[in-house]
Amino acid sequence: MYIRTLAFHDQKAVEKMDTGIPHDYVKEKFLYLLCHDHLFGAFSGDELISIAGYTVFAEQYAMLGRLRTAAAYRGRGIGTIMMEYVQTKALEQPAVQWTGFITQVTNKQTIKIAQTLMLEPVQTQYYGYLTAAGEKALSQRTSSRHEWEKVMDNNKKRQLLQRTANDYDRTRVFPYNIYCPLPFEESLWSDRYLDQCQCYQSGSRLFLLMKDDRIGSYYHVKYFWNDVFEQHGLWSIVTNQAALSHRRIWLDLTPSSARSLPDVSYVKVDTPWTLFGRHFS
Repeated sequence: MYIRTLAFHDQKAVEKMDTGIPHDYVKEKFLYLLCHDHLFGAFSGDELISIAGYTVFAEQYAMLGRLRTAAAYRGRGIGTIMMEYVQTKALEQPAVQWTGFITQVTNKQTIKIAQTLMLEPVQTQYYGYLTAAGEKALSQRTSSRHEWEKVMDNNKKRQLLQRTANDYDRTRVFPYNIYCPLPFEESLWSDRYLDQCQCYQSGSRLFLLMKDDRIGSYYHVKYFWNDVFEQHGLWSIVTNQAALSHRRIWLDLTPSSARSLPDVSYVKVDTPWTLFGRHFS
């Protein structure tokens, strides 16, 4: 077995690999991922038997993932070898100071890989989107008691986020992109990133609203407290924006937030995910 960087000419090998996953995102979006990620493949002769990679965010944070192993080659430790290789390659980037990945809590094998890589559990969350029933119900929750003002200046956005980070449990995470939680740290909030985020403030609270098209057409709501479903004015803004742009609404929910759902039919979520990560000095 040998490992090398994947390229566009590997598309047919990727298509032939049997991952056992219907509508596999990594296979279907391979060419897109090549343009945005660092992807590597393990080969047995000419046969592609495993894929893994990493994506760098804000120059310092490498999110590992895209792990796939051909069904016929599972149980041989290839996934662990691939993730160790990918982490090593990520840390060769001079600016990278943190590596991590997310996995569903039911994926015991990947959790073992996190332990092998000496990555620590950071936080468990639910990821999902509002259903049509949820959008309809929450769009009707308007209240003058929850006035939200739009913040245009990036320095003001950054100050609000930093204040939130200071008051926040330091084990918590920042929902950088869909399926991409990262450490809640100021280095994430570049002007380029904040330019993409609408920001609204109400007293000591804020939320960000950001378009995300990687897995579909979504507005990603970034709110940092467990009472998101009590913020009526927030939902008036978000559902109106989503309706105007024909986007669904994506949420990252802590277990406490998920338990506060007014109705379980409002949000389509799957098994919770845990972020594992570690800083490297």
